[in-house]
Amino acid sequence: MKLRMAQEKDVCTLNIAGSVDVKSYTVLRAGLTQLLKTGKNRIIIDMAEVDAIDPTAIKDICQLDSLARELAGQIVLSGLSPILRKHVSTLNPPPTIQILAHSDEALRVVLSGQKPAAEAALPADIATELKSLRLRVREVDELRRRVLEVENQTDSSKMREENALLKGQVEKLEGHVMNLLLANRDAGSVIDWKDRYKLLEDQIADLVGPAAGGSAPAGK
Repeated sequence: MKLRMAQEKDVCTLNIAGSVDVKSYTVLRAGLTQLLKTGKNRIIIDMAEVDAIDPTAIKDICQLDSLARELAGQIVLSGLSPILRKHVSTLNPPPTIQILAHSDEALRVVLSGQKPAAEAALPADIATELKSLRLRVREVDELRRRVLEVENQTDSSKMREENALLKGQVEKLEGHVMNLLLANRDAGSVIDWKDRYKLLEDQIADLVGPAAGGSAPAGK
């Protein structure tokens, strides 16, 4: 398997060539997971040059798409052969992942901000909870940005200590987000969804409060 990555704005395109077996997919999955952890959750996987791929890999990518959507992004597949398209259509439960003919088309769709079909069908109360989660995820991104600001603006030992504390809080917050979503990705009812987001809201509120206060000197 050969892998190339390109980025336009906040969309990452992974071009895969060759055969993807279980071993090589482990590498690909680690890369996808790392992208999601670092906030790069709008991803295109182009398979126009894929000769063969392990069926379990396709199923797992579809599951990662569900996770990406919960993090306010999505994964889009492009360039699939007719055989691979047919395989995806037979998965149970049916996946919500988008499949487009070409990577250029996929890039246009993702950059346009087109709402994924599954999200459009969510009940109003769940959609509201999802919007709230997205705001919290943006808070993680803002904390990460402030960490970089502190690194670039000061060399004092006091600020370095505060920066290290802020970094730890960001990492802890990211871990809460990823672990909760991964552990509860397959919630079976509206109540499960609401409980999951309520728990995540409480955990993030506990972390964001101290983190915001600890980084105040960065603006001085």
